[in-house]
Amino acid sequence: MPSREPASDTPTRTSRASAGPKGAPGRAAAAQRDAWRTLRLTAGFLVAALVVAIAGGSDRSWLALHLLLLGGALTAISAATQLFAVTWSAAPAPRPGLVAAQRWSLTAGAVVVIAAREWTWRAGAGALGGLLVVGSLALLALILVTVRRRAVTPRFAPAIDTYLLAVALGASGSLLGAALAAGEVATVDARHAHIALNLFGFVGLVVAGTLPTFVATQVRSKVSPRATATNQRLLAAVLAAGTIVAVLGIATGVELAAAVGFAVYAVAAASTIGLLPHLGARQRRWAGPRIYQLLAGVAWWVFGAVLAGAWSLGVVEADPIWLVVGFGGYAQLVVASLAYLGPIIRGRDAQSQQRAFRITRSWVSLAAGNTLAVAILAGAGLLASVAAVVWMVDVVVRGLLLAFLVRPDVSTRASPVHR
Repeated sequence: MPSREPASDTPTRTSRASAGPKGAPGRAAAAQRDAWRTLRLTAGFLVAALVVAIAGGSDRSWLALHLLLLGGALTAISAATQLFAVTWSAAPAPRPGLVAAQRWSLTAGAVVVIAAREWTWRAGAGALGGLLVVGSLALLALILVTVRRRAVTPRFAPAIDTYLLAVALGASGSLLGAALAAGEVATVDARHAHIALNLFGFVGLVVAGTLPTFVATQVRSKVSPRATATNQRLLAAVLAAGTIVAVLGIATGVELAAAVGFAVYAVAAASTIGLLPHLGARQRRWAGPRIYQLLAGVAWWVFGAVLAGAWSLGVVEADPIWLVVGFGGYAQLVVASLAYLGPIIRGRDAQSQQRAFRITRSWVSLAAGNTLAVAILAGAGLLASVAAVVWMVDVVVRGLLLAFLVRPDVSTRASPVHR
């Protein structure tokens, strides 16, 4: 069966390297190798979250949400921010030992937090897990600062600055989570403030900082002229301000302040669409379902902020909102990103990349992800379970095909960079 993506459109390593700034030799390959190792953990957490969503229903919403966000989203963010920062800035890749320390402290922290909550370990265990997560975020910040300082081009500094602001909000949310686990605070408002800081502050800012360049990369287009450094930094500042106002409103019980914060956030999140490149018919054909799934994830992210504002005023319940943003928004963004990054990382030449892109081209994933989000919002448990099963099977099968059928060629394997 012929590829639906023409050979001339397949982004090869050679073409990207020749077009970009001259940086440290082997930096992209080293960053991709580290990203692949982390993204395999992301896939495991994502599948576990879907399993819990299927088997546990609304009674296990805490576990499903934390597997998805604390495990899946944070590992994906760790991999993507480092990969993009190195690739976009042409800086040398960070030291493998530092990357590994960041990866495993995050993974260990996530596992300990989740296990401590599920198996009712002592409060100190959950707090320790939270501190491990905070430590991993500190290491991520160190890596990003180092990459920014060693950048060959300052063109992508605004994206890295947005990542650093996101990490600061994420660390604050994780510290609050550690305090909740230790029993230092035990209010419902503190729990919702913790979720909002991580859901909208940390993950949301990473999404906003990544989209302008990543969408252009996905559809093989130039970055929009509207995505200037000033506009990107202004957008990040408004998103952060909206998050902080909303969280302070939640923590202090001032409903109007929380609603205003979420409203500001929703407007800013919707404004990210204006920084994206024009998507013509050719770009849509090349990207296929993954670009539609990515845009759907953005739509659920924006809609989730609107719903959060409505919750602040007592109009709707909170838990379905967090799940909708998590699965409809961020899970779809992660899956759509993996559908592009997986082939780029695994395919070491044009032919293998084409084969990999055919594997990850999934309309089933697009349909299942959005059906799951709608079902969660509507309270349709059976439909949500069916959609989650279909999505999980699709992700697992395509992931296994990608891992086992698309392999680096012999010459690449022999290179010291890829050992």
